[in-house]
Amino acid sequence: MTWTNYQKFLTLLMVVTGSINTIATKWADKLQSKNSEGKVVEFNHPFLQACSMFLGELFCLILFKILVCSGRQFNRVDDKDNNQVLNSGSFNPLIFLPPALCDLTAASTMNIGLNLTYASSFQMLRGAVIVFTGLLSVAFLNKHMKRYEWLGIFTVIVGLICVGLSDVIHPDASSNLSQNNIITGDLLIVMAQIIVATQMVVEEKFITKHNVPPLLGVGWEVNSSTRQVFICLGLPFVSEHMDSTEESIMCGIVHRDLIGHTFSTDFRNKFMRDSPSRSSIREWHTSFMTTGSVLRKKGAGRPRTSDENIEQIREAFLRSQ
Repeated sequence: MTWTNYQKFLTLLMVVTGSINTIATKWADKLQSKNSEGKVVEFNHPFLQACSMFLGELFCLILFKILVCSGRQFNRVDDKDNNQVLNSGSFNPLIFLPPALCDLTAASTMNIGLNLTYASSFQMLRGAVIVFTGLLSVAFLNKHMKRYEWLGIFTVIVGLICVGLSDVIHPDASSNLSQNNIITGDLLIVMAQIIVATQMVVEEKFITKHNVPPLLGVGWEVNSSTRQVFICLGLPFVSEHMDSTEESIMCGIVHRDLIGHTFSTDFRNKFMRDSPSRSSIREWHTSFMTTGSVLRKKGAGRPRTSDENIEQIREAFLRSQ
């Protein structure tokens, strides 16, 4: 297959931006500041860094909406009358949950590994994703790899071994990283590539058949899935480290409001109408507790029993023996 100039440009752009991302993340890890206890510590928040990356990916959804409103043509399919229609919403957003969880786990793991090893080793060890993606594609996608592809995978493996050995045999004397940290970081980065490869295989097997535009797919992967993980896991974790009860209560209020906003957005996207208000939900709850039904009519209600009814039923049962 001959590459077009556009594909070559995208490949070069991925290499450049990926290198900038690695350098910027490692630079952030080396920043120091005083904590609440007055101690000078380095910035060590890999989960926050991963969530920041997903916040940037969320803008892909905004960009997609802007392009759609401007009349940009995306993936189009034929309807029953052979008319060309835009295919941008005929899928369940939950299909992005498994790859989103893989992406979040892999990104957090790689950021932890980057904090323990060199940025150069991190950037080169990420190439292990080629090896694991090829193996998983053969196992789960029934791909048939050619000899030169196997040769490329073998070459990558040899390069990864050289990188790992250089970190152990010839460590950087000017760095304050211990040998155990370097080995641990390298292993975490390689293990994260297994998760990334799993994400790619899952996306190809279950998502590509839905003909989802790339910008919309990336946006939904963050909007409908990863944001849920961040809200449900990130904020409670932060609230445990608050210095006062007032701060913990405020964090809980933010947590509640964000979950409500997330539910409201997902409800509107799925059913094309606004979600129920708090007063409506409270009215339904009161109706169900009093009448046994949420409908706007008097329900049968919950059966009420008294001591007299119980005694009458018991006597009737004894007489029937």
